[in-house]
Amino acid sequence: MVSLIDGYKPRFLETIYGPMRSGKTQAFRYMVNRLKYDFDIESKLFKPTIDDRNVGIETKAGEKMDAISLPVDNPMTICDYVGDSRLIGIDETQFFDEKELIKTVFYLLEKGKSVLAAGLDTDAWTNPFGAMPYLISISHNSNKMVTQCRNDGCNDIAMFTHKLGGDPNSTVEVGDDIYEPRCFRCHVIPE
Repeated sequence: MVSLIDGYKPRFLETIYGPMRSGKTQAFRYMVNRLKYDFDIESKLFKPTIDDRNVGIETKAGEKMDAISLPVDNPMTICDYVGDSRLIGIDETQFFDEKELIKTVFYLLEKGKSVLAAGLDTDAWTNPFGAMPYLISISHNSNKMVTQCRNDGCNDIAMFTHKLGGDPNSTVEVGDDIYEPRCFRCHVIPE
């Protein structure tokens, strides 16, 4: 994975995106720690309150980072917490209000902060999801994460999030047990 952190430059927007269980949070954690230890960059991490699966930000392997949970409708409150931190990490970006998150990211960049944003780029219907597709288009660097298709016996490259259960009409449902990564061939759009 190529990242801007390898040659740290002040004030950048970097995105990490892909389907569920593709290693986004693990890559996010790696980049935050790398900047902290290699370049002595202080960070503040944020996630939406709707993601109540754990306290802070946690990888599927159980690695945890402290994070501030904020309401999805007003991500601009991130600015109240950043202080002198130079890196602002935002996980699960797809759940934040799209227009408000984009305004927040622009504001942070204008203030000389670097932003690391992670989240799903498409929903279970393969539609652009939240602010992430726009953030990808304006980012200095983007990292598409993929994994293996979890459909029985396939193991092809998964780039979509397939919905296994829950409300078939709801785009926003949090839960690892109702989604799995699927390839183009095995993904089925919920009806």
